[in-house]
Amino acid sequence: MAIVAKGHRRFGDVVRFGDERGLRNARDGARRRRAPEGTGTESAAVAQGPGSISGRVILDPTDAKAPNDLVVFLRPSRFQTGSKGTVAREIKVDAAGRFATKGLPLGAYEARAHAAEWDGQPLEVVLSESVRHCDITIRAFRRGDLLGFVRDATRAPLEGVQVVIQGTAERGARVVHETTTAADGSFRWDRIEDGNYSVAVGYPNIPLRSPLDFQVRDGKAPTLVLDVPRLSGIDVRVVVSGVDVPVEGFSVTCVRAEASGGEVATLLTDAEGRASFRNLPPGNYAVRGFREYFKRVSASVRIEVGKVEPVRLEAVPLLDELIQSLNPNPKPDDR
Repeated sequence: MAIVAKGHRRFGDVVRFGDERGLRNARDGARRRRAPEGTGTESAAVAQGPGSISGRVILDPTDAKAPNDLVVFLRPSRFQTGSKGTVAREIKVDAAGRFATKGLPLGAYEARAHAAEWDGQPLEVVLSESVRHCDITIRAFRRGDLLGFVRDATRAPLEGVQVVIQGTAERGARVVHETTTAADGSFRWDRIEDGNYSVAVGYPNIPLRSPLDFQVRDGKAPTLVLDVPRLSGIDVRVVVSGVDVPVEGFSVTCVRAEASGGEVATLLTDAEGRASFRNLPPGNYAVRGFREYFKRVSASVRIEVGKVEPVRLEAVPLLDELIQSLNPNPKPDDR
């Protein structure tokens, strides 16, 4: 699944938030002064203050192997005072789960472990004149899988509905995920990060309900059920032209006329000559019918949100014998 992340900066050196020139210089400097792979320690060349932080990352489940891309994001605290003048860093975690950094200005920080499939609990750390070094332990959880369902007012699953999930991950990145519902009305997002999100469902430029807000914490994602109002539909009835006899087993195909459309479904008429299409997005449709010994027939229809439009198809037989088989008790004047 494609995930579009915007607004997240990966820091390889000391940088003050909002300093674009400093960000570029720090990235260039980080490439030249990066610590050896797997040491879990930053280069002393970046030291700018008297504070230091070290610690370890514990994975949950505990028997999991530490990923190679595990890092600790350190940034100014969003909740505590005294974070003015603090810096942001990305610290490599070694194979033993250890990390360390020094040269930090004193102040309040937030530390969080992060990897491609892992998220850590945020931990507040305060460095002061009396406490210039802190050794901390950060727990990291395997990201959870988000599962959701979209259904109509009758609790029938809705297939092909557009689902847009967007929000802010705990690490600060703005993320957007788009998908469509499966035949059972389900959608999923594997390995979703901890954060605050909202999910909207509908069709292009046609929302079906108000967005639903939800949270992911400690790698635990909720199961979402989104009910939407009853959607549009088409009720088709096929009869023999001229005698109004219903035709059973007539193949009826519903096709969306818009450029982004295509075949919606194909149904066979029942004993009453009926075929019902439900949960259709509003728009223009073509209804086409076919059965052996009958001429092909079609009709156009436009449906609005929440409305069911009737369509009558008059099938013209190709053989006179078919009329007799469908109407075994003709009136005397029909002979």
